[in-house]
Amino acid sequence: MENLIHGRTLVYNVNYHIVWSVKYRREILKDNIAYTLKGLLYSIAKDKGFEIKTVEVMPDHVDIFVSAHPKYAPSYISRCLKEYLVENFYCNFQRLRSFCGKVIYGIPLRILRLLAIYLRTLSRGISKIRKSNNY
Repeated sequence: MENLIHGRTLVYNVNYHIVWSVKYRREILKDNIAYTLKGLLYSIAKDKGFEIKTVEVMPDHVDIFVSAHPKYAPSYISRCLKEYLVENFYCNFQRLRSFCGKVIYGIPLRILRLLAIYLRTLSRGISKIRKSNNY
């Protein structure tokens, strides 16, 4: 019963087990990278209001046991942690880029592609409006 957390209108004990693996299970999370990864995870969780119970960094995957308020979905927790990790890791460890995919100015290439599609669609819509209003 000591694990219960009392909120304003609820009492909860919600824990999630999150596992991330490296692309193709390459063993790149070693030594300094593993140490930095743990530190970043704890600082991100503290900023976002999550509590990390345990973190195990293996060479090819990461196990995280995290506790959070019930209003946060597991996908939101995972996304928050991953987003900030990617930003910080690509700045600190340049050699990881060759293992983890293309990144331009700290932004993953897949995000840039989605942004380009969105902007292209937006510009087409604006040009249609201009044509219909004779601008």
